Amino acid sequence: MTTPRPPPRSQHWPLASPNRPSPSRTSSSRSSSKRSVSAVSRNSSPTKQLRLAELDKNGYTRRAFPLDTSGLPTSLQALLERLEEIDSGETRLPYEWWDQSLKQADQESQSRSRPDVPLAAFITRVIQRAIECDENNELECVWSDQVYRQILSWVLRPKDDLSGLVDFHACTSSRINRAFSPSTLPPKMVDYCLVLKSGAGSDISRQIDMLRASRPGISINHTDSGALCKYPIGLSLEFKSPEGSTTEAEVQMGTWHAAQLRSLLHQCPDASFQAIEFLPGIIVHGHEWYFVATVPPRPSTSRDPFLVGVNTPTLYSRISLGSTSKARGVCKIISSLRCLVTWLEEEYWSAFQKQVLQHQTP
Repeated sequence: MTTPRPPPRSQHWPLASPNRPSPSRTSSSRSSSKRSVSAVSRNSSPTKQLRLAELDKNGYTRRAFPLDTSGLPTSLQALLERLEEIDSGETRLPYEWWDQSLKQADQESQSRSRPDVPLAAFITRVIQRAIECDENNELECVWSDQVYRQILSWVLRPKDDLSGLVDFHACTSSRINRAFSPSTLPPKMVDYCLVLKSGAGSDISRQIDMLRASRPGISINHTDSGALCKYPIGLSLEFKSPEGSTTEAEVQMGTWHAAQLRSLLHQCPDASFQAIEFLPGIIVHGHEWYFVATVPPRPSTSRDPFLVGVNTPTLYSRISLGSTSKARGVCKIISSLRCLVTWLEEEYWSAFQKQVLQHQTP
C-alpha cells in the first residue's frame, strides 16, 4: 500500500497592500508614467504642449498682451509704452530720418555709433538678404546667419566687432540644466541670448564666480553651456523661418523663461523677493520681429480675468517690433533693439544684482 503523501505546500508570495503598491511596482510605474508623459509631450503639437505647460508645476501659462496693461509690472508697462511709440512713429527713429528718403539718409545722417557704415546702406543690404532668403525658401539657419545675426551685430558691436556691457551669444545647443528643467515637459532651447558682461576682474565678475561655484552646473544661469556659465542672460531670442511655427517658438520661449525664473530664485532665502519683474524675449518669424515677456507668479488685484494671480509664470505674447521686408520696418527693429539694450543696461542689470548677487547665499 502506498504511503499517502501530504498535498504539496503552496507557495505564498507576499501581497502588497491594496492601498500601498509595492516599492518596485511604484518606482516602475512612476518611471513608466514619466516616460509616457515625456513621450506624449515631446510628440505633441505645439498647441497641446502649451496645454501641458499650464498643468505642469514648473510650467507656464501663455496669454496675449492685455489692452489694459495696468495689471502688469510697472517696469514692463513703461517698456511697452516706449516700444509702442517706436512702432507708431511717435518717437524719433534712428538719426531722425523717419520722413526722409533713403538717399537723403545716406547723405545726411550717418550712424553715430557706426560711422563706418551708413545706415541706409546697411538697411538696404538687410532687406536684400531677407528677400533672397524668402524667395529661396532658405532654412532657419540661413536666415539666422544672413539676416538676424547681421542686425544684432550692427546694433550691439558697433566698433571693431566689440560690444559694451550687453552682447549677444549663440545658444542653439544650450540645454536647460536638469535642476531647473520642467518635470513633465520636454526640454527646449532658444537660438540667441543677450548677455551682460561685467568685465574680467571686476567686483561683479568676482561675485558671480563666487556664487556660481555652488550653483548647479557651476553656472550663473539655468544652462551651463560655454560662456553662459559666467555671463548672466538678460534677453532671449528664438528664430523661425517663414515655414516655422510661432506657437512652437512660444513653447520654446515659455519653457526657457520658466527655467530661467527658477534659476534666478535659486538659493534665495526669501522666494517672495523679486527685483526682476519680468523677462524679455524676442520671437522672429521670417521677416517679422515680435516682443514677448514672461512675468513670474505673483498675486494680482486686477479685475481682468487674464491678470489674476497664478502659480506659474505667464508668457505674454506678442507685440510687433518691425519687419525686414521694408526700410521703415528694419529701422523700427534697430530702434527697438536699442531701446531693449538700454533697458537691460539701466534697469535689468541693477535688478539682477539686487536679486541674485546681493540677496542669494553661496
